[in-house]
Order: sequence, then structure tokens, then C-alpha cells
Amino acid sequence: AFYFIEIKKWGWAYFFLALALSTREDAILVIAFLGIYFLIRGWQKKDNQEMKAGLLIAGISLIYFLAVIKILMPALGGGLLRIDRYAQIGKTPIEIINNIPKIVFTAPKLDYIFWLFAPVAFLPFFSGSALILIIPGLIENLLTNYKFQFSSFYQYDSVLIASIFIAAIYGLKKMLEKWPNKETVIKWIFITTILAGYIVKSRIIPVFFPTDLFKSNPHWEAFRKMAALVPKDPSISVAANTNLVPHLSNREQV
Repeated sequence: AFYFIEIKKWGWAYFFLALALSTREDAILVIAFLGIYFLIRGWQKKDNQEMKAGLLIAGISLIYFLAVIKILMPALGGGLLRIDRYAQIGKTPIEIINNIPKIVFTAPKLDYIFWLFAPVAFLPFFSGSALILIIPGLIENLLTNYKFQFSSFYQYDSVLIASIFIAAIYGLKKMLEKWPNKETVIKWIFITTILAGYIVKSRIIPVFFPTDLFKSNPHWEAFRKMAALVPKDPSISVAANTNLVPHLSNREQV
């Protein structure tokens, strides 16, 4: 979608934006910030077409987000999940203002921020307004008390990855424009940080590959035995934790 907006292919852009909007509720906010980015950039470039597109994208996204969480999800028996992970933020404006620094500026979250940006040589911070694209994902993962959301190893970074790389591209472009004589040095720094991030942090490098996930253990065997004890009758109500739910996915309700 971002690429097609860049080349002014609006039909394709809106098609891919619609696909993104249909995935998850937090993806809707990412698209809203994409609209804000193009609104600001259009204003900076005095590009009325881009400004109008940005305003349209941001406006529709925010309206759709409210419709999803207030109408569609409740109508289908769901709702905005895991709000409990943000309970420590507080309820009043004063509480929120006082608590946010304490929540964000902790060793695990600073480490998380470092490893988000280190593999791309912190280039997003030189990208200017493109940094806006990262805001919703960062807010979502930094304000939570759920440690897996800021561990860098799970699906929670999916709302950030595309934005980080887009911002890194613009950051690299700005650095090369500012220091054209340092192009080789800048590119080697970029390549080195990517490799360093892969070697130190990646779970798919052979040295750190999690082979234990493909082996059984007493804990998992106990889970399988517990799942086998659950009656097959679909009318019987069953509650289970995250690790047991996949073994009961044939039931209509868990």
C-alpha cells in the first residue's frame, strides 16, 4: 500500500489498505498513522493530492476502528481483548502522566527499543516524519505489562516491522543526501548492524535455533494427557489456558 501511494496508483493502494484493515484491530491504527504521515508529508511538499489521500486514509481508519471495537466485535461475541495488560497505566490523566515514564523507562523495555532499531543502524531516527509510522506499534508494546510483547521474539512486533524498514530506508536516503562522500562507510555500517543483529538476536541462526521446541518433555506430555481427559461432548463447557487451547480447537467454544 505504501509503495502504491508513493507512485500514485491509488486503486491498488486502497485495495491493499483495505486488506490491511481487515486483519487486526491494531493494524487499523497503523493505517491511521500512515494516513497522518502522508497528510503531513503532503503538506510539507504542498502536494494537495497526497494531503487529501492522507486525510481520507486517517479519517476512514479511525471511524472504522471505532465501528469495529464498538459495534462489529461485540455483535460477533467478542471485544477489544487484553486491556488488562495496560491496567498499570492508571485511570486519571495525572496517574497516566506519572506512570508512563515508570512503565517505559525500565531495563527490559530499553533493551527492547535498542534491539528494535540497532539492526537497522538506528536509521529510522534520521527519517524525519516517517518516524510517525512507528508510533502506534511502539505505544502498544511499551505500555503493556505483558513481557512477551516486548521480548522481540513473538508476533507482537508485526505492527512495527514494516514501519521500521520504511523509516530506515528514508533515514538512509537522508544520510546519503547529507554526506554523499560517505556513502561507502554508511552502507557498510548498515550491513554490519544487520549482520550483528542477526547473529546476536535472531532465533533462526543455527547456534541459537530453539531445537527444544521440536522435542517432547514431561510438562508437555502432562498437557497432552490432560487434553485427552476432556470429554468429546461439545455441549460440555471447557475452559483452558493458552497452551491447551490448540489441542481443543475442534470444539466450537473453549
